[in-house]
Amino acid sequence: EGSTEKLLTEKDGLPAIDMRRILKDRNKDLWFASRSGGLIHYSPLHKKVLAIYNKENGLASNYILALEQDDEGNIYVGTHSGGMTIIHPDGTSTTHHITKDDGGVLIFNIHIDANNKIWLISNIGPYLFEGSGFRKINLASINKGETYFDWLEDANKDVWITTNLGVLK
Repeated sequence: EGSTEKLLTEKDGLPAIDMRRILKDRNKDLWFASRSGGLIHYSPLHKKVLAIYNKENGLASNYILALEQDDEGNIYVGTHSGGMTIIHPDGTSTTHHITKDDGGVLIFNIHIDANNKIWLISNIGPYLFEGSGFRKINLASINKGETYFDWLEDANKDVWITTNLGVLK
């Protein structure tokens, strides 16, 4: 704030300090994604934690890798080994799994496009979320051992996907 700094820690109500991502929502609240403490909903205006989502409260994993918000205010949470959870504006949550056992499945990125389609990049490939389940996107060339990390849609509506073997367009 201005010329001062404040380090938020457990003393400020955070369940962990190993943060991975941050999202500013449409209400100007902040969401902190941690590697061990779940997801923290924080109000800069009130300078306090509003809610914590973790394995005891709405998530299937405390290790958060991806965060996005749609036009309706839903927060999409991509996890390590716990699928994707949607936190609705009323605070309730719904978790969707890519596989029957999401152990070892990492959702690195969630992208919501201009048509409100929800795309996921995971270590096991790209997926389209269709409201209640996932559809794997079959790519023309898949290289053995390829892992997917990030998704970017450019101004021409082309999609760029980073992998451990290079960049796909």
